[in-house]
Amino acid sequence: METTDIVGIKNIELQQDNIVVTNKGNEYVIEIKDILYVESFNKTAEINVTGENRSIYEVKTRIGDIYKLLEGYGFIMIHKSYIVNMAHIDKFKNYMIFLSDGQVIRASQRRWKNIFFKIKNR
Repeated sequence: METTDIVGIKNIELQQDNIVVTNKGNEYVIEIKDILYVESFNKTAEINVTGENRSIYEVKTRIGDIYKLLEGYGFIMIHKSYIVNMAHIDKFKNYMIFLSDGQVIRASQRRWKNIFFKIKNR
């Protein structure tokens, strides 16, 4: 899987159903429907993408800023470090979220009731 380093939240914007990131003259278009999840650590967010352009985009930003862009597109914050695209959730139980590509992410116990409700009612 390819990893692309991108710097700066000011370079991320929504355009139709895509996130467009511009860095050093290069433009990266990420289809929102292809985003599996976003993981955050050390002030870096990794946008994990599936589909034809399967890759990871590293962005220097807070996960909360990315969540503000994505929450209207069926994304849910399952942990302080994870945002998941509900369209890619195959199943969930015992605080575990099973994604369409086979990955499993542990959800926060504190958020579980809200997660359960949102997934059930999607």
